[in-house]
Amino acid sequence: MSRYRVQVTEVYADGADQPWSVARQVTDAVGAACHHPIEVHANGTRRQIACGERLPADQQCDACRTHVHVVKVRRVTG
Repeated sequence: MSRYRVQVTEVYADGADQPWSVARQVTDAVGAACHHPIEVHANGTRRQIACGERLPADQQCDACRTHVHVVKVRRVTG
């Protein structure tokens, strides 16, 4: 499973409801090998690729599915 820990910084103009700038910083990333690789045929050869490269997210194995955990959100007004 690909897990990302992210810190977010949002910059707001005075009196604005929406941020005009959003910065995301990945603080930690952990990944694992695919549990259910898929065999593909191309140009007369067979090879296996990770299911995360071919299948939609809801059909991927736990190792290929991406999880993002926002650990901190900092709001700055200017």
